[in-house]
Amino acid sequence: MGRLRGRIEKVQREAKAETMVLVCQECGEEMRVEQDTDLHYLAHRWAEESGAKSYRRTPRDVFVIANHPHDAEGLIDKRTGEPWLARLENWGRHHGN
Repeated sequence: MGRLRGRIEKVQREAKAETMVLVCQECGEEMRVEQDTDLHYLAHRWAEESGAKSYRRTPRDVFVIANHPHDAEGLIDKRTGEPWLARLENWGRHHGN
């Protein structure tokens, strides 16, 4: 049973380690955040602006971005060179023939 538990914990650590590096276009600062931080960031901003209560704990990576002195829209994915929030802008759009 101990081996299985060890394997499960290893897989959980590896899954949590899936990160991306964001680069601020204004100052060049690099930030390593989890892959889905964009969704959490937008939910956090919406809750702040609407005054709605969030029932989930805000991930630490959201505060790394929110407390950065430059606008989050200026962050780019270091790996692709694309704007960080561009993935969300394309959701719901279908590219048919």
